[in-house]
Amino acid sequence: MLKKIVVIEDDELIRENIVDFLSLNSFNVEGFSEGMLALEAINREIPDLILCDISLPGLSGHDIIGKLKENDTTAEIPFVFLSAHAEKSDVRNSMDLGPMTTLLNHLP
Repeated sequence: MLKKIVVIEDDELIRENIVDFLSLNSFNVEGFSEGMLALEAINREIPDLILCDISLPGLSGHDIIGKLKENDTTAEIPFVFLSAHAEKSDVRNSMDLGPMTTLLNHLP
């Protein structure tokens, strides 16, 4: 069974590149440009991993992980932040969200 990964990234080119790369490497990947649609899909089918941009329209990446942690079913999904912002405060804020989060810096 393929591992399911959800990618939440508002930059279409970055999102498509990540989705294509992971799909070509035998993962079942679903991409979203904003948080509410992603949350609905995550609650319908729990993924094995979430890759999420911090800065998104509407719900931020921090908002999304906060909502996931409110639900026992989604609270333990491994969650990796993607961000072009890698200031110390961004890293610290991500670390404060718990051991299941990571900040992965990507260049635009």
